[in-house]
Amino acid sequence: MGIKRLRELAREHMEDFSMTKLVAGTRFLIDGNGLSFYLLNNDPEQIDASNGALGNHVLPREHGGEYAAIAHRVELFVKQLQSAGLVPEVWWDGRCSYSWDATMLASPDYLGLDDVIMIPQLLPDDSDDDEAVGDEIIVPSSFKAETLDCRKEQRSKEMEALYYLCEEGCKGPQKKYPAPPLASAQVQNTLARMKITQKFCQGEADRELAEASALSVQNNEENLTIVHGFDSDFFLFKDAMYVEFGSIHFAKQGPNTKKKKKKGLNTSNAFAVVFNRKTFAEVLDVPEHVFLDLALYIGNDFTSHFGAEQFAISNNLHSNALQSQVCLSIAIRELCF
Repeated sequence: MGIKRLRELAREHMEDFSMTKLVAGTRFLIDGNGLSFYLLNNDPEQIDASNGALGNHVLPREHGGEYAAIAHRVELFVKQLQSAGLVPEVWWDGRCSYSWDATMLASPDYLGLDDVIMIPQLLPDDSDDDEAVGDEIIVPSSFKAETLDCRKEQRSKEMEALYYLCEEGCKGPQKKYPAPPLASAQVQNTLARMKITQKFCQGEADRELAEASALSVQNNEENLTIVHGFDSDFFLFKDAMYVEFGSIHFAKQGPNTKKKKKKGLNTSNAFAVVFNRKTFAEVLDVPEHVFLDLALYIGNDFTSHFGAEQFAISNNLHSNALQSQVCLSIAIRELCF
């Protein structure tokens, strides 16, 4: 999930962001689902972060997946982080759907939508209820409908490509075939073997990842907690620190690398742009609330297909989003004003 074109916007302004040395001991909280997808399509050995080039190399999928190669990429990815003294943890999405505030969704009239579904509302972790489930609340069934339809269509095309490969020998690009069905299981197994901490969240991990990072900032911890992933939503969480996959530049510390490795010492330094909402807004030369307004207006997987008239949005949203020339250019490009 993510905000349309926000990642591209960051790259367009990359020269305005400062590179940061990632201090040894920094907790690196990794989006597990994003990591699985990323490693299927990118080879850690081929990444050149110095010029922003990902190591695009799609693993073969035509025979159901190359699981030994997936395991090898996981090992390389983790060892690169550890070589700079970074401490990786991998957090995984759960099956539950976190609800919006019940007061916002008390009626389907709120968004002007007729079709709704009911989902259980998760209660806080300290709830006495063993199942931690509250009353059902109303949620529009069209949330993420467009995205789900696109994924269904993509899946259908992948299966069609696999059919033509099996039946007629028509071979195409590897990305046209379905992803290996046990890719995430292989990643988890390899991480467990490497004794890497893994956390399995009840619902989508994004919020918990961002909260953990923000807490380290708010508590002025010496070693910050940084989220590592490939989801533009992380640009928008208050106080959360975020580094994108493929953006870290590793530089060897000098001679005697093998001796340092044997002694358990760091063998490289890591440098990356560490994003957060405040600095992103400063680069765009807008207040944080305007940056958020723009993201809300463009929309994510849940909302980008809604018309603006279907939101109970502020009357000032449109004018706020156009306070900056940067925001105006995005609005023209994305929203066709």
